[in-house]
Amino acid sequence: MGTFILVLIVSCLLTFGFYTASYMRIPVVPLYARSLGAATSLVGIINAIFFMTAGCLSVPMGIVSDRLGRKPTATLGIFVAAVTSFLLVFTRTPYQIIPVYFLFGVGLSAYGPTMMSYVADVSPVTHLGRAYGWYTTSLYTGMSIGPAVGGFVADRFGYTAVFVFSGVVMIILCIFLLLFLPSLSTLKKPELPLKDCKSRFASLRNRSLWACWLATLGLCSGLGMFITFVPLHARDRAIQLSSIGLIFIFCGWEDPFRKGEDESPEVR
Repeated sequence: MGTFILVLIVSCLLTFGFYTASYMRIPVVPLYARSLGAATSLVGIINAIFFMTAGCLSVPMGIVSDRLGRKPTATLGIFVAAVTSFLLVFTRTPYQIIPVYFLFGVGLSAYGPTMMSYVADVSPVTHLGRAYGWYTTSLYTGMSIGPAVGGFVADRFGYTAVFVFSGVVMIILCIFLLLFLPSLSTLKKPELPLKDCKSRFASLRNRSLWACWLATLGLCSGLGMFITFVPLHARDRAIQLSSIGLIFIFCGWEDPFRKGEDESPEVR
């Protein structure tokens, strides 16, 4: 049980760091794309490609993690996401952001399902619910804090500083994962009975399950529109970047207006 707790703590720290670094870009990239001349519709396309890639590749990447192992696949996901952060520094047109954000979606799809599977693999059946509770808490906390950190860094140092900072954090996380996350070969991995696998395929005929999937799809679509267009709308209202990031945590937590400053920060 002691080993399980330590492994869960490492997994939660990794996930918190990964989603914090990843979501630093969420309020920044739409504004960065606009500063490069992107129309609002193109900004939507850029984020749509990222989310669609991350979603559609989650199942294939889950299969890859079954074949190659959880630790190598998760490491690959963080590394790819880190590379895309550094690539954003060198983009000069909004169309160059599209393939970079496609690769970002690949990295996220490699990390997300893999680490959730890893937590399931190492958790005793009696503690699976609470393990997922702690894991998802670290995930959503990172997703909430990341935009605030990204907005603060962009407001003080410019857009590209966000990308460099995000990439450096992910490289550190790669090293942390390789050093401290045990591979499943060193842990006792529970085997799933074949009849349980068949019963899970049979559950695809469950209407309630399909209703949950469709409801989740609708909610995520709304979230994607919020994430993409609220930064643009907020900037049009002369809200400073640091406060745009805080919108994702505390709506109206502080006076967001800065008089006389409505221009985008210098792209550095």
